[in-house]
Amino acid sequence: MTENSQKSEKKTKKNREKIDCNYLKFGENEKKYEKSNIEGELYEVDAKKLEILDELEAYPTLYDRKEIEIKLSTDGSIRHAYIYLLRSWRADLLATSSVMLTTYSSLGPHGRVYVDT
Repeated sequence: MTENSQKSEKKTKKNREKIDCNYLKFGENEKKYEKSNIEGELYEVDAKKLEILDELEAYPTLYDRKEIEIKLSTDGSIRHAYIYLLRSWRADLLATSSVMLTTYSSLGPHGRVYVDT
């Protein structure tokens, strides 16, 4: 690990906060949406990291990236952040997916730990 990556890792950890935000969850009928809260992690990333995230999330092929307002659960402040949303819904996605998540952590049961490179 280089000195720059160590600094980047420290900065990422320092800026990580739990967030609560409303998101739209697709129902069986594409035209109906259910609003719900989701808990996740907020990271500060530079332009290069955003490019890497876009590639990881298959943006813009599979997902769209949208800027939303979020409310930090730590202090209640409002911030703007990007989320990735599935471009089109297919009913079979639920049948072949893992459990619907209401919270996300890179250390979660999915086994996909976020690696800062």
